[in-house]
Amino acid sequence: MKRPIALLLLVPAFVSVASAQDYTVTFLGTLGGAGSDSAGISDSGYVTGFSGIHAFVWKDGTMTDLGTLGGIGSRSMGQAVNASGDVVGWSDSHAFLYQNGTMRDIGGQYGWGINDAGTAVGSTLVNYVSGFLSSPFIYNYGTTVLYFEGSAQAINNLGQVVGYGVGSNGNSRYSRAFLYQHGVVTDLGLPVNGSFASSSAMGISENGNFIVGSAGTTTATGAPTRIAFLDSRGKMIALGTLGGAASWGLSVNNSGEVVGFSDVSSVAGRPDTQDAFLYRNGKMVDLNSLISPNLDIQLQMATGINDEGWIAATAWNDATGAEAVLLKPSGRGVPEPATLGLLGLGITVLALAQGRHRLPNLERCPPPKWNG
Repeated sequence: MKRPIALLLLVPAFVSVASAQDYTVTFLGTLGGAGSDSAGISDSGYVTGFSGIHAFVWKDGTMTDLGTLGGIGSRSMGQAVNASGDVVGWSDSHAFLYQNGTMRDIGGQYGWGINDAGTAVGSTLVNYVSGFLSSPFIYNYGTTVLYFEGSAQAINNLGQVVGYGVGSNGNSRYSRAFLYQHGVVTDLGLPVNGSFASSSAMGISENGNFIVGSAGTTTATGAPTRIAFLDSRGKMIALGTLGGAASWGLSVNNSGEVVGFSDVSSVAGRPDTQDAFLYRNGKMVDLNSLISPNLDIQLQMATGINDEGWIAATAWNDATGAEAVLLKPSGRGVPEPATLGLLGLGITVLALAQGRHRLPNLERCPPPKWNG
């Protein structure tokens, strides 16, 4: 495995402050090429994502190029970051963990989540009787594979893992959000407020009280779509949209604040009909309404929110294209390092030591082959 040297690129960042607005916006810059996109944020203020064809981690005005697992022309994407700045993601269909300036292959195909203990989760290809299928994995200096079709998307400091499993009913296939803890996988079901056929979990709060994702349903015309959901202590509710047909919940903090993106009603002159949202106090709000209109940007996707309420997002500008940004609530300061301890490490180890379990209420892999 090649180990690239991480390059520190000091990209000028600026903060635009609007005293009457809810959030200030910091533009994170790029790795010297065109554009950047955010993917996640830690409680200590690290942001990860990708710029051009390389993963990055950003903190306090400095964007670091994480390199790749391969040579020239190889690609990488950062997907999640912890309080120490460790990043998980993928490079050319190999899951990676970036720690202490080194990117290493951790054996899976895609890395999706990481906690403060450095335990990573994602998906890996498994050769079942019916062929290769994606399955969830958990990495902690050794890999645990959950032997059903699906993916692990996030892990918190309690060692709780969420994601989705794929089941089948005859020729029909569907997904179900799951929670994995103490060696047991639990089917989280479907939202109670509506008619839904599938669900996928994308994020979990550090205290374990909230899980977010999206659930599959159909529009009034019968077209398939997905709606963001919030699961709180076993009750899953659909959050609706910003006026369009679909929405996705991507991240949630300990206060139950959810971020993601939603289709919006078509507006003349706008580059896209997809906006970032914040869901709090029972209401979904377009994040564009909470920043200064003088910035001349459109927040298209919010990918992470930490317990300080800081939000990682991607903004669009007609002149410059996409750029990763950091939103901070007005009046909130820097997170205290003392609050970022490793919670529940023993529980994490216990969960990983329990072995492999199939997902209750889902078809055990391999599922039936597609007809035709």
